[in-house]
Amino acid sequence: MHFNANDSLLINVVASMVVVLAGTLVVKLINRFFSGRLQADNRGAYRAWTVASRNVVAAVMFLLLLGIWVSELKSVAISLAAFAAALILVGKELVMCFLGAFMRMITRPYQLGDLVEIGPFGGEVIDMDVMSTTLVEVAPTRQYTGFTVQVPNSLLLTTAVRNHSQAGKYTLDMVRIPLAVGMDPDVVEAKLLAVARQACEPFMEEAGRTLRRYGDMRFVDLSQFEPRVLFEPVDAERVDAIVRFPVPVSARLPVAQQIVRGYYRACTLPQAGAAV
Repeated sequence: MHFNANDSLLINVVASMVVVLAGTLVVKLINRFFSGRLQADNRGAYRAWTVASRNVVAAVMFLLLLGIWVSELKSVAISLAAFAAALILVGKELVMCFLGAFMRMITRPYQLGDLVEIGPFGGEVIDMDVMSTTLVEVAPTRQYTGFTVQVPNSLLLTTAVRNHSQAGKYTLDMVRIPLAVGMDPDVVEAKLLAVARQACEPFMEEAGRTLRRYGDMRFVDLSQFEPRVLFEPVDAERVDAIVRFPVPVSARLPVAQQIVRGYYRACTLPQAGAAV
């Protein structure tokens, strides 16, 4: 039987689709296999095996696809190289934006509606295209500024992305409180834990389930999700108290403000009582 060029191209496309679908299925089966055997003491080992297995499958898929398309690649390699060189010379940033969009599509570091930080920019993702990601800007104080920020996709190639919505509806947040010199850290910790637990009580159980489920999926221990207080020396005369607490992604500002206000209120009440 004689195959013409169109038949050969169709066979290559079908074979490529079969390879991609088979690889995706194998990766899902590997994740399910290790997730079903996950225990607290082997979390790190299973995470390493999962990543290694996924990389092996990706390498095999790449080699198979390369073997399928090698004949076609030979015929266009020279012209493609010339076109790529000219394109890079004309618009390096444009090429980097396309590469950043491709990397975003493959790795999926964030989705629409996620609260992210890309380099110095932070906000809620409201639009994504091949050139940029659009954010509704959120200030370090956790409130919207009213501005939108266009972040070029080229930044994704060189800058880390912090996603506050990766675990879903809940995340872990922190608030920093400067302390006066000579304050008792045990008293400060007791007051902060009391106000933080009171602020987080309405959603504590649901947040714990969400964070533990996400930790099991990523082989990360997120069982210590309850409010906790750490002390960080800033200089010889200053120590900051850092409160870490679970919180709905959409309520980071009001919960943080409730903790700060509750702490300072607890500090002023004894003084007011003594004055009376």
